[in-house]
Amino acid sequence: MGQVAHQDIARLMPHYQAVLNFDPNWQGGVHDRVYTAAAMGVPVITNEATPLPALQQQGAALLSYASNRPHLEEHIRAWPAWQAARSPRPPHFGFLAQHNWASRMALWQAA
Repeated sequence: MGQVAHQDIARLMPHYQAVLNFDPNWQGGVHDRVYTAAAMGVPVITNEATPLPALQQQGAALLSYASNRPHLEEHIRAWPAWQAARSPRPPHFGFLAQHNWASRMALWQAA
């Protein structure tokens, strides 16, 4: 899609079949795109991180890999069956509002 303005990311996410997230472990956190994709009902393959169980409780479709040993091949091979078994999920705008960049930065600044 080329360069995308940050405010347009959530609107564009439903056009993707999935998001493959590569980033450092961020000391137990994940990149903003994981929250945005999860809120918009897009499946995410990402590194194992502390917030993932909370995202899964919100109904997010997540597959995780070990940060230091990704072994993504198993997820790629399983993807067609996993995708076929998954029912589409509509956007969860309340979740997006709670976990967007601005709300997360405000919490970090207040700490």
